[in-house]
Amino acid sequence: MTLVTVLVMNSVLKVTGAGVSLIEQVKVAGRGDRNDGRILRAAKTNNEIDNVEGSPGEDERANSISSFLSKARKKISLFVKTTVWLERYKSVDYVQEKLGMKGLTGAELLSHENYKRLQNYAKNLRENIIWRDVRQDKSTYTVWNDTMQFELNSRRSGEQEHLKKYEEYAVAFDDYQINLYSSDRPAIFFDKNATPLEKMARIQIWVTTKRPKAYVKEFLNLEHANQQKLSSDRFYQFYLKELEKMNKV
Repeated sequence: MTLVTVLVMNSVLKVTGAGVSLIEQVKVAGRGDRNDGRILRAAKTNNEIDNVEGSPGEDERANSISSFLSKARKKISLFVKTTVWLERYKSVDYVQEKLGMKGLTGAELLSHENYKRLQNYAKNLRENIIWRDVRQDKSTYTVWNDTMQFELNSRRSGEQEHLKKYEEYAVAFDDYQINLYSSDRPAIFFDKNATPLEKMARIQIWVTTKRPKAYVKEFLNLEHANQQKLSSDRFYQFYLKELEKMNKV
């Protein structure tokens, strides 16, 4: 029995004040004339209750339950809709319009009852897109090349936003790769077209996310390298320098 069913049944029992007395009548019916008085008294009691103006709290309870059920249905409906929209990768602009916020900006947008729902949708959509692309083996270089045509140390706001998006994708990509069984892991973790700049950006992410050194060696295809090989690999040396910087902070 669902919550909605329980609430509806409960509201029926509370609102129809005569329900219990009618059941009592059925119980005493057929016992002979000696019970007629009891039946009449029960009927009289029901009439008296029905005739009382503004029976205590019953209208309020009925309205409260009706309001609650209406809000519950609305929330369930919106949950189902946003779930379907996520599965279909509908844009944030599309969902904003469907949630009744088309064209809203500033305080008017922030104060809308569905604004938090829109925020959650945008976050979940971003995560869904990331994991869809990761499972389809979209390389980090492709994301870098699409959104990161700038130097790492740039301080322009738009570029910083792109850097954050690249970092989110790179972290998810590495998480996915290292959680594969050893036999399924790729031998090379970088795209063949990856630039030195993109490799350095990814190394910095490994440092800030505290990837174990063993994983870093695997990512750089240095898993079985000797000390001489490690010392001569410029990307591994860059990793060690970045790691040292972070440890000094």
